[in-house]
Amino acid sequence: MNLKITLKFVLLLVATIIVTGCGQKPLPPYTPDVSNAKTYDMLKANNTTIKLGTFTDGGKNHARVMCRGFTAVPAPMNKPYYEYIRNNFLNELQAAKIYDVKSSNKITLNLDKIYSSSKMGNAYWEFIVTVKSSNGKSLKVKSIYKYSSSFSAASACSDMRTMIVPAVEKLISEIVNNKDFPLLLNKK
Repeated sequence: MNLKITLKFVLLLVATIIVTGCGQKPLPPYTPDVSNAKTYDMLKANNTTIKLGTFTDGGKNHARVMCRGFTAVPAPMNKPYYEYIRNNFLNELQAAKIYDVKSSNKITLNLDKIYSSSKMGNAYWEFIVTVKSSNGKSLKVKSIYKYSSSFSAASACSDMRTMIVPAVEKLISEIVNNKDFPLLLNKK
């Protein structure tokens, strides 16, 4: 290889690293929306408990979404996104002391759609879910979480990965604070 080609290759490699950035940011901790506590306190005051059934995504088992058409961004824990949603919902209910495996209020969820955009000026996570109750009632929720994105692909994809946390926080909040959520629950 001649020196000119080697130099061009090194410069191209350096430019690629500068433009794309490096590494993934660590995921921030999941923190339930404060408005959820109010809902959980009301349920607890009415002696209402909840258990979670199966969460699915219609058999798609989405554990990655594409970022900028070339990078697969994995879901937290490298498991399907619906499992991440279920784990956080379960943790919230347990922390609020309204989760009971013997509850007659069994909630299931299907992740009908998951989509993410990392475009500058239009970065967001979108979820459409169907929440079903053992009492036969159901609730459809569409949640969109917007955030700022970077110019560099690597930074934008890293941002997309970390923004799943507040996006799921918002999704769960929009489920439990939905005006029709109480219809899914029977009182003890």
